[in-house]
Amino acid sequence: MSEHEHSPVDFVQWGRPVHRWVSSEAFLSRPQHGSGLHSVTYAGGTIDLGFNGEPLGATRQRAIPVFFLGLTKDRDGALGPYFSGLNISAEIGTSSIMVADPTISDHGDLTLAWYAGCSEFEATAALHRLLKGIAERYDVDLLLVGGSGGGFAALSAAQAIGPRAQVFCWNPQSDVLRYVPETISAYLRSAYPASPVAYLDPAVDDDREKIRDYFDERGIRTVVGDPDDTSRVLLLQNGSDWHVRAHFRPYVERRGLELLPDLPAYHRGPAVAAIGSWGQGHVSPPRDVTVRAVQLMLGGRTAEETIRDLAGEFGAFFPDRPELRSGPSR
Repeated sequence: MSEHEHSPVDFVQWGRPVHRWVSSEAFLSRPQHGSGLHSVTYAGGTIDLGFNGEPLGATRQRAIPVFFLGLTKDRDGALGPYFSGLNISAEIGTSSIMVADPTISDHGDLTLAWYAGCSEFEATAALHRLLKGIAERYDVDLLLVGGSGGGFAALSAAQAIGPRAQVFCWNPQSDVLRYVPETISAYLRSAYPASPVAYLDPAVDDDREKIRDYFDERGIRTVVGDPDDTSRVLLLQNGSDWHVRAHFRPYVERRGLELLPDLPAYHRGPAVAAIGSWGQGHVSPPRDVTVRAVQLMLGGRTAEETIRDLAGEFGAFFPDRPELRSGPSR
């Protein structure tokens, strides 16, 4: 299994109805919404939400899963929107929301954009406001779900939304600028071509911090897991992935998580970050593990309760102690 197991969905191929909204206010003014594509217009861009079932207003679920897109390969330059999570949603039998990455949708040359927007559209702030508005308007909690780059987006959104959001993610980047330099450079050149950082080298420390300052000035988060972060999170990390060194350990340290005495997991307050073993490298957890985690958290289990349940049901994937192998550094 790879991080691409839950392949992106092209909404045109999915064949669901399309609903277009002139603003977020217009979208949020409706008491409920039907299945299909909901395209919300902003100055500079569009946020596309895929609704599987009727998650808002009609089916009174206590929590709604919201799926974020990670790496999108084999596009051949085709524009989006693209979505992830439809298969998991169908398997758990619940209504859900899938969020397309606006920059991926509009830039056919990109494979990953972390929902960080582009020079034409401040997508991060718009998306966070929309999701927070959904939680408040429809009185629902949001379970933000994603892997790798989608995991970063889920963690970032949770910090912005606050207590109505919780996260289930796997192998996430915790610092966008510590990802593969070639991928970061491709994103900068495509999304911010006229900016002073477009052709800086993220592999060079000084250049990396200039890029970080550029995004900080625009209110775009490049690091998740601030010391004052109180987000409810269950993070699963494959132990042989290079992300252990570059992303997992720094996240654990920033949030001050401590090793549980009886589980391969670090814990503090509402956050758990666990090490598992389910393959070599940057690979997703087995589908059964992912589906079960979503079911448990939607059912009201805390992150610690969920990891204990997962370790009991899928013991082969969670050794007695975390084996913090990190692979090659990128």
